[in-house]
Amino acid sequence: MILTEQLGMSRVLSLWVPKLLSESQRIERVRVCRQLLRISKKEPRFFDRLVTGDETWLHFYEPKTSLQTSQWKRRHEATPIRPRAVVSASKRMATVFWDTKGIIMIDWLPNKVTINTEYYVQVLKKLREAIKSQRRGKLSSHVLLQHDNAPAHTSRRTLDEIQHLGFELLPHPPYSPDLAPSDYWLFSEMKRPLRGKRFSDLSTLGPL
Repeated sequence: MILTEQLGMSRVLSLWVPKLLSESQRIERVRVCRQLLRISKKEPRFFDRLVTGDETWLHFYEPKTSLQTSQWKRRHEATPIRPRAVVSASKRMATVFWDTKGIIMIDWLPNKVTINTEYYVQVLKKLREAIKSQRRGKLSSHVLLQHDNAPAHTSRRTLDEIQHLGFELLPHPPYSPDLAPSDYWLFSEMKRPLRGKRFSDLSTLGPL
């Protein structure tokens, strides 16, 4: 009572953030964000040229969210119960590229393979072919590519390949989930219809 009434304090939960940024990282984020704003204002076709991509794990079983399992009940009825479900250990990683018109390409990482520079370079080559076949005229307008700062994305070999493919690489602030549109919107929507369903292998997932 003393804490709340006399001192005006309240007990709250800590705000979760992906990473605590250093002062230099915060300064860099501001610099990059301002740079992106200048580019978008200078280029009238900014969003038409933009292609973004990222990786995500898809489990062969992911339980439904609390919101998905919620249901209406009358006051006198007991609250429904459900057993706790855990995420399946079996999973596959997907690299997804998309633009304002939708998904351009999904590349499934083979079993027992890690995403390194050489693998990602091959993925970028596939991306160029997918853009060529699905987005007529986009290559000639010079694609603006945005991905995060993962090691395979920022290696010298990858940067050289991006230039060779004719893509223009946009900067990405350090540890910036709010500026990673795939994490912010796409992946959650992709996985929503898969939640609560069990799959025996990758082939049973079907088209996403």
